[in-house]
Amino acid sequence: MKAKPSLLTIEIVKKCWGPQNRSHVVCFGGGVKSKDMKGGTSSKTELLSALRSTQEDNKSLIEENKSLNDQRWKK
Repeated sequence: MKAKPSLLTIEIVKKCWGPQNRSHVVCFGGGVKSKDMKGGTSSKTELLSALRSTQEDNKSLIEENKSLNDQRWKK
């Protein structure tokens, strides 16, 4: 790195350990896998319940917005 500070980190890794692939990268903890991207451990049932709740909230807010707009135009 000191000899050629313009090199990118991945270029340095390639020079030291050879070409890398996304399933395993030397010295970077093994790379990112799909299970790392999933985020929490919520069950499908919990996620569907949260989705329904959000949809109901959105529907209620849309109705309230329409009502307020109707009142505004009537004045």
